[in-house]
Amino acid sequence: MITPFFRFMVVLLLGVGLAAPLLAQTTDQGKKRAKAHFLKGEELFEQGRFAEAAREFTQANKLAPHPRVLFNIATCHEKSGDIPAAVLTYRKYLSEAEDTDEYTQIKASLKKLEAMVGEVRVGCGLSPCEIIVDGTSAGNAPLSVVLSPGQHSLAATYNGQMVDETKVHVKAGKQTSTTLALNVETPVATPTPPSDEDDSPDSAFPPDTQPEIEDDSGEKQAKLGAPFWVLAGVTVASGAVTTVFGIRTLQTKDDFVSSNRIDEKLKEEGERDRLITNIMGGVTAAAGIAALSIAIYNLSSSKKKEKAIAVGPGPFLGLAVTGEF
Repeated sequence: MITPFFRFMVVLLLGVGLAAPLLAQTTDQGKKRAKAHFLKGEELFEQGRFAEAAREFTQANKLAPHPRVLFNIATCHEKSGDIPAAVLTYRKYLSEAEDTDEYTQIKASLKKLEAMVGEVRVGCGLSPCEIIVDGTSAGNAPLSVVLSPGQHSLAATYNGQMVDETKVHVKAGKQTSTTLALNVETPVATPTPPSDEDDSPDSAFPPDTQPEIEDDSGEKQAKLGAPFWVLAGVTVASGAVTTVFGIRTLQTKDDFVSSNRIDEKLKEEGERDRLITNIMGGVTAAAGIAALSIAIYNLSSSKKKEKAIAVGPGPFLGLAVTGEF
């Protein structure tokens, strides 16, 4: 007989066996695509189209990351004249290829390139704060950007809103720092106006601000809340159980008395039913009192004219509320 556990193990092993070739196939496809981008990059590099070659090498590195590809990307940036991008890529290459033979040589060359650019450390008085450098996002502050010498524009956005902008003059081989939106208060998001195309009745009101429905007396209907309804449900359910076992207790007692003999089985059943009746009766009372308390609190806290509330005996669960709120 094949047990459920054995079937589970068979399915699991089959799943693993089928997943392994699929993963290998996906990896092989990624490598093939990376190789195609790499070969295209080499072709463009030989043609002197260094900026395009850098893009192909970057795609290859995304599919199959390798320090050697980073070196090629950095070389393309350097030859195309994008020295800031070359500095950043060489730095990343050196952080991932410390054991290579050319590490020392490239580190020395990097110092020469760093002397040709400047670095700006940018902070922001708000968080999260996106920094825009010359119209292009550089990421969230705080961050450090490598820029060519000259004047550059810096801007800070918070939740998509422009909160500050400035100009910074970068000098070759120098580091500087600036902080945007230092004394700017946190902007409040502008609510989106309702669309003219939405003709539904609820569209005239923003979320969570729908007008409260009024009853025939002109008074707003108060919300009792989820806790009240949960406790009310518990009260009804436990009350029903109490009623059923109460009836069973009385029937068992009648059977025990009418038998004119000591029936231990009937006695045990009667004691058990009586115990359950008492427990569920206590649960019913506790849940009912809690639900009643929540109802009184929620109704009394609503903005209405206070009226008399009377609590007295009820027909089903023992308590009833009369009067108006």
